Amino acid sequence: MRKVSFSWKPTISGREKWRWGLFMVVPSRSGRSDRLRILVRGLLLWLAGLTAAAYLALVTAWFFMLERRPVNYVTWVDCVFAPLRWDEIRSLRGEAFIAEGMMALENRRWSEAVLKLHAGLARAPHHWRGRRNLGLFYMAAGQRQRGLNIFLAGLNHHYPGRDAVQLTTQLGVAGENFDAALVAVEKALALDSGAVSRDREWLIDQKCRILMVAERYEEALDWIAQQERTTELRHESRTVALMELQRHDEARESLATWEQGSGILGGVRRLKVRLEREVGDVVAMRAVLAEMRSRAATNPQPWIYSIVQEQLAGETAAAEAAMDQFLMRFGLRSQHVILAAQPLKQIEAWALFDRLMAFAADHQFDDARLMRLKIEAAMEREDYDTAAEQMQLYRQRQTSTPSSRELAWYQIMEVWIRHLDLGDDASGQLLISRFQEIPFELAFGSTIAARLEEAGRDEIALEIWRLVNRRYPASQHAQTRAEELREQLGQRAPVEIEVPLVQDGVELDLEAVLPPVEQLPSEIAAALRSLRLFESLAETLVEEKRWSELDQLLRELRRARPDWLVAAAETIYEAEIELNFGDENWSALITNVRMRVDGSLDRALEVMKLARRLDGLGERGLAEQVLREIERRRPDFPPARRLREDWAAEAEKVESAAPATP
Repeated sequence: MRKVSFSWKPTISGREKWRWGLFMVVPSRSGRSDRLRILVRGLLLWLAGLTAAAYLALVTAWFFMLERRPVNYVTWVDCVFAPLRWDEIRSLRGEAFIAEGMMALENRRWSEAVLKLHAGLARAPHHWRGRRNLGLFYMAAGQRQRGLNIFLAGLNHHYPGRDAVQLTTQLGVAGENFDAALVAVEKALALDSGAVSRDREWLIDQKCRILMVAERYEEALDWIAQQERTTELRHESRTVALMELQRHDEARESLATWEQGSGILGGVRRLKVRLEREVGDVVAMRAVLAEMRSRAATNPQPWIYSIVQEQLAGETAAAEAAMDQFLMRFGLRSQHVILAAQPLKQIEAWALFDRLMAFAADHQFDDARLMRLKIEAAMEREDYDTAAEQMQLYRQRQTSTPSSRELAWYQIMEVWIRHLDLGDDASGQLLISRFQEIPFELAFGSTIAARLEEAGRDEIALEIWRLVNRRYPASQHAQTRAEELREQLGQRAPVEIEVPLVQDGVELDLEAVLPPVEQLPSEIAAALRSLRLFESLAETLVEEKRWSELDQLLRELRRARPDWLVAAAETIYEAEIELNFGDENWSALITNVRMRVDGSLDRALEVMKLARRLDGLGERGLAEQVLREIERRRPDFPPARRLREDWAAEAEKVESAAPATP
């Protein structure tokens, strides 16, 4: 039997014949037996090499397994350094699962899409696009609360940005789930990041807006009182909350405080009109309305506001006169007529509404939005024959392919009109099936159910209320009406079961559950296709002082986010500044100035022109705010100093010219 010995390294002479650098056989001097000498360093090198080879083989096999999936973002190098990059690999695998889930959504493989999106979000919770699509899927499938929970989970550890928070709050408010919307804002405010710090004031405003929509006026007042700053939205919300609580003296004080700030001509005058109307001072109300119209002669909004406020004050003759002035100035554009018709329908000023519709018919305004307003108005007035006639015309004049929202509106409205006109069970059951199949908005479903109650169709109304409550479980009104009707009809409470998900292959429009977007005029839709068309239309709207269309153009541009959005930054800024001046939206102007000033000389000189322009309009207080923004970045800026010296000299001149007091 051979003896075994170990050696750490070869001898200095190097005469040994080592095999593979690992061992050698040393003959015995006596010749009886040989010895086996093992090189320890060689053994370790061999073990290390074999271990590395086995590791690389396993890593390569793992990489090829990942490559067999439809989507893989993990590279071979990532696999090699997996112990050091495990969190990154987990995130990449999650993004790959999400990409596969998105492909499954496009192919209507809903069950596969849900599984892969859930798996992806468990590994990559920061992926907003995947979270957005999964949440919208649950909402479109009738599980609104589950969809909202998906959105809220994205705010647990990471701030996904302003757009994500805004979509979450909008979806919560749309379903009257105000608690979920407030939770979204509070979660975002609790996160610690630079993006949250930048958006903090905006988030605070969002919570204020949600409380106002939820009619929690006392909570809104408490929330505003806790803040160090008072933005324009907070000024307005505080004033409106005080008026809703019938605290008119405090509301007047709030308006006076707001008037000392930058919101002198925007919301202050509008709320002054409402305050004077509510306290019964029609003369003061008309004085403010006249001032609003004189300062925005090319903007139709103050003129429409005059019609509405006169009608709400019970001044029918004055409302008719205001309508005359509006039609004389703005009646040649169908968009302006639609702007006026919407609030008139809302306040049920039917005489003025009919006059506006007759004017539109005389001028042959062929707009689908006008026809929809006519149909909805006829249904509210229980004029089913007119509604059926208008619905027939609407279907005949529909030349382009309707959007999913328009198609859903038509399919439900057509059956609803037929059922109220005929009152048969077949049309009632068809109406219920339409509500089961088609996504609908809470206000739309509630309106139809309420009208069915008024028409004495309690059984059908109960089923519609149940469907509304199932789709919008946070709506207390829908739940209350369903329970009251059930007790009235002597029916048992239905067994609550979870709404099943849709079957694979069934058509499902995820975008249909998004907050509604108004139909775009053709020129605005065309302008969003290229930078050149956008710049041309923006210049035209500024020259013609069509501020409402310019505002819509800029809003739709931000929503569409085309590829050339960055290249249009300068044009957008110039258009926004002109819009701020045209609408006298001074709070937005100051915000744009803050974002514009960056400490450079060119920007400072550019903003100086705005200060001089404001001073020329008699808005010296706002001009001083602009100067402060410049001086904050460039202290002792010579042009700003000279302008202040001019103001001081002018004030001394006025003071010296004033007569001495006896």
